[in-house]
Amino acid sequence: MGVVAALIPNGVGIIVLPLIAFIPLIETLSSFLQLVWRKLFKRKLFLIAPLHHHLEALGWPETQVTMRFWFLGAIFAIIGIVVGLLGRG
Repeated sequence: MGVVAALIPNGVGIIVLPLIAFIPLIETLSSFLQLVWRKLFKRKLFLIAPLHHHLEALGWPETQVTMRFWFLGAIFAIIGIVVGLLGRG
């Protein structure tokens, strides 16, 4: 995705990439935050990282987590595509 975003003219691809890849970005950031938080404060931010495991540890069924992430991923992908198309002009 990163290479394709870099090849889109006018730098629009780099701007919309975090929107289109929102779920993988949040999952990665949750793991990173867990590590940094643990080093700084000597305690965990999440029960377990990445974020989808934290939600499952809170009692959410795996299917519910998956469906919510699919829905959020689709919404942010649509927003990213719209922003990308509007930014082409």
